[in-house]
Amino acid sequence: ERATVGGMVAANTNGLGRARYGTVRDWVIGIAVAYPSGKVARAGGKVVKNVAGYDLMKLHIGALGTLGVVAEVNLKVQAIPESEATVLGHFETATPAVAAGLLLARSYLAPAAAIVLDRRALWECGLTADWRWTLALKLEGYARDVDAARDQAVGAIRDAGGRVEGADLPATFWDAVRDWSAPDGDVVLLRAIAPIAAIPTLSGAIPSEASVIIQPAAGVVDLRVAPSSAAPTLQRVRSLAGDEGQVVVASAPASVKSSLDVWGPPPPGFPIMRALKQALDPNGILNPGRFVGGI
Repeated sequence: ERATVGGMVAANTNGLGRARYGTVRDWVIGIAVAYPSGKVARAGGKVVKNVAGYDLMKLHIGALGTLGVVAEVNLKVQAIPESEATVLGHFETATPAVAAGLLLARSYLAPAAAIVLDRRALWECGLTADWRWTLALKLEGYARDVDAARDQAVGAIRDAGGRVEGADLPATFWDAVRDWSAPDGDVVLLRAIAPIAAIPTLSGAIPSEASVIIQPAAGVVDLRVAPSSAAPTLQRVRSLAGDEGQVVVASAPASVKSSLDVWGPPPPGFPIMRALKQALDPNGILNPGRFVGGI
């Protein structure tokens, strides 16, 4: 209800299951894009084995509509799982929770989603816990595989020093987790994509009034912060993420967003990006200034 296929493709919006199922780029097999000149370019097709021509799909996925208007999209599909289950493991610190989530995400019986929430984020998603950090695992598949994955998850959590507790999950829990990264109201969402080893350090940079959700296998750390602390938190997290990481302002009220450096320094390949923009949109009419470096 809050997203469209075209919007997801243009923004390269990936869900909580990206570590297991892949990203938007992995599911798009065909695309049609309209350019300001009136021409329509097509890439890919309706079957997976289609490798003819340049891979224009990846050029437009995540370009925020700055290079062309996505008019058609062909997608692969996935069968609805036979069975589902959720396992929660509670920890006093983030490091073992992240390590357990990463271990399980790389296992044969990988969960559909493995996220680490701090106490405040867990409360914002409709649950409460006495522990500082919670590893939430969403298990999907055939019933026998889900049962085996549950046993594996419980063992991994306990081996990492965590505690598995039964919880009455609201039916909307995973929907709330999904929507947590698209907040309404006076909230700023910062998104850090960093090497796995840097995640515990990043989690330690969280202001006391902020909340965080970590996707260990994807190296993604989402932080909700108040507008008043957004600028200093953004600067600090970028410093900790280093040259190998990227930190962006994923969501913010318009009045706050204008005062923040949304994208950070342009990447090394920025001259190529700018040349593509000039070639495909010479008059700069497609979402001007919306992307990195003011493209």
